[in-house]
Amino acid sequence: MHDLDPEMYLTEVIKRLPHNATPEQAAELTPARFAAALAAAALAEAEAVA
Repeated sequence: MHDLDPEMYLTEVIKRLPHNATPEQAAELTPARFAAALAAAALAEAEAVA
């Protein structure tokens, strides 16, 4: 739905989610927010190269 590779997404969530995560920390790792963050990072990288 968000054009994420499921294996990559789950691997990154497991790496980034703290053991005692707050609801806000967990919300940052939902597929929609994760995809938006990846898109923003890619845009920033493209702008830095240009």
